[in-house]
Amino acid sequence: MERGDGNPNEQLRFWVWLIGAWAGEPLVAVADPDFVDVSFASLFPSATSTGIEPDPETPGRQPAPVLLLPRWGRLDERRSVADAPETREAHEAQLLEALTQAVPAERVGWLGPAAFLRSDSSARVRSWIARDWTVDLVVETNSHFSGVHPAFQLAFIAFRKRDEREPKLARYVGFRAEEAGPELRAEVHGLLRRAGGQTEHGYVLRVQPDASAGWGFDQNHPRHARSARDLESFGQATALGEVAELVLPRYRRGKGNCPNEECRVIEARGIGRDGSIDLDRCSTVKADPLADYSLRVGDVLVVELRRPADRLRVAVVRPEHLPASAGPNLIVVRPNADIDEHTRQFLVEYLRSRRAADLLDGLGGAGLHVNVARLGQLPVPIWDADLREAFAVADGARIQFSRWVDGSTALLREMFELPSASEAREHLMANGRILRQRLAAAEQIETLAFIVRTQYPHPVAYRWRAVEAEVSVGDPDRSIGAIRECFEVVECVIASFVLASAHSRGIELGAVAQLKRSFNSGVSGPSLGDWMQLVDESSSRAFRSLDDPLLHAILRYARDAATERRALKQLRDDWAHLRREPYRQRVEMSESALESLSRVLKSADFLTDYKLVHIVDTRWDSFSGVGRVVHRVLAGDHSVVPQSSITSSQLGIEVDSLYALGPFGDLLLLRPFLSGGRCGSCQAWHTFHPDRLTTDHGVLRSLEEGHTAVDPGLKRSLAYVGLA
Repeated sequence: MERGDGNPNEQLRFWVWLIGAWAGEPLVAVADPDFVDVSFASLFPSATSTGIEPDPETPGRQPAPVLLLPRWGRLDERRSVADAPETREAHEAQLLEALTQAVPAERVGWLGPAAFLRSDSSARVRSWIARDWTVDLVVETNSHFSGVHPAFQLAFIAFRKRDEREPKLARYVGFRAEEAGPELRAEVHGLLRRAGGQTEHGYVLRVQPDASAGWGFDQNHPRHARSARDLESFGQATALGEVAELVLPRYRRGKGNCPNEECRVIEARGIGRDGSIDLDRCSTVKADPLADYSLRVGDVLVVELRRPADRLRVAVVRPEHLPASAGPNLIVVRPNADIDEHTRQFLVEYLRSRRAADLLDGLGGAGLHVNVARLGQLPVPIWDADLREAFAVADGARIQFSRWVDGSTALLREMFELPSASEAREHLMANGRILRQRLAAAEQIETLAFIVRTQYPHPVAYRWRAVEAEVSVGDPDRSIGAIRECFEVVECVIASFVLASAHSRGIELGAVAQLKRSFNSGVSGPSLGDWMQLVDESSSRAFRSLDDPLLHAILRYARDAATERRALKQLRDDWAHLRREPYRQRVEMSESALESLSRVLKSADFLTDYKLVHIVDTRWDSFSGVGRVVHRVLAGDHSVVPQSSITSSQLGIEVDSLYALGPFGDLLLLRPFLSGGRCGSCQAWHTFHPDRLTTDHGVLRSLEEGHTAVDPGLKRSLAYVGLA
């Protein structure tokens, strides 16, 4: 991108162009003669430079747009203009004069400090202006003008006299001074003609911004509204002030009223960006802190000093930090009493996030200090039960890993504390064995092959074991055959999840018609194409609108592995129609197919969370409304697995049926789409899917070996779910 060089002349040229593009016609430049030393006659050849008072030769409303450059700074006393709110800010007072009596016009532009856009103290002035004027254009940037600090935020606001007959569009542009070049001009030129949408440096609102909340670029950006709505994906959202008390402490030094006459004061400089509290950088002083500011275990400290767009620096008070008080430039966030430790930690991680910083900026909280009131308005996520459980599992894993690290460190340190070298050797070898086992297991769990063999549904893991065996032989034809069959089993299992979810929710699938024809043909059952069509239908509008983690995971699988799925489908079709390449090419094809299958399996890793289980027994307690469900988890490449049990409040759980057991204990019935039992041909446990219907019975096909079995009741079951 071609950019300006960031010098004052380049930025001035951009502002001249921008104001000219906004005006679109001769304008009247109104400047405070004691403040602005710029010859507008030379910058705008068609402009008329005047003082702040109206030109007596142009009474009434000015037909041309007016550009106002007011004085920046505070007045000696408050000034009121007509019935507008009183103000001590010179730039506000002169703007009010321009909008009321000094220079009446249909369009007025104002160039001044950006703080006016979002300052709480300016809210009454903005609200008063919004009664009769609409915001047409807002431009924000930092300044490179001579005599103005480069951190100063400059703003241009274009107002239009309110007219209910015209659309109330508000266009926004935000950029850094060094970006003020030809490329930005072209972008802004297009933005000024748009009626909606956004660009890299701007956006168009179809409704007027809330004047009381602010007119700032960041706080009205559409991304903040999207981000705030997206928080509800965690469960629900509320304001931080609803779940915690926020206090900005103040204390007086030297009063000597503390216990032991001294208090530790945790200061902002002691809070690290990693959330640590460095007590060596805190003070121990004689002080008189109010009781409410004495810190407690679990208090969350937020550093008040913050540059715009920076993440919040957040720390949690631990027992080893106490007794202590919060010092200056710290905000104490004290979660409500009903907030438990996991929820508190979840809240802390959120406050440290980029999302929280962006939303705080969107509230108008950008600046060198965090506004306590705005921080209290910050939307925070309140998790649901599923997310809470997932967070607890992740936190538990973190704690366990930390214990293992501590144990390894202690083992190494203890080695040289023993009386003899032989004892040290024996101690290290014996106690290091469990560490070696953990390391070996951890290294294996990092590989996809091990995860599939041990955690994926049994029919998928069984087929993957066959793939590994055939690939090790080195015969490309046998390898390709095993890869094709494994892929088809993956698609069949996931398609069965889609069918079961759709049936449980009463959703009709378009692919069911073809599947029904395949079942009723009596000759050939469902094909790979049928399974893939069902999986792809997870992206339908009926499914996308549902708040179902399983369906969302299937949708991501279909999207992320789309290329590999198409490649394996094409390979299967070529193989079925005898389209074979020479041997050397088939070796390369088998290697490519293995890579595609690996990526497919990686994209299907949600299958480790939704386990295939066979229900062995149930015991229901009518008084408590909870049952005990005995089941076998059919995960990994062996079907002989131990029984386990869970408690469930779900009614109607069928013994001897297959279910998908979700990560939070929810059970999804898979019958009749998948069933399990001993194969009549080989007597091994197999997973079956419906294959076809004859006149007097149904035929099942094994996912593990392709064996068939007769099921007299299959037609009735398929008819119940609309497939016969």
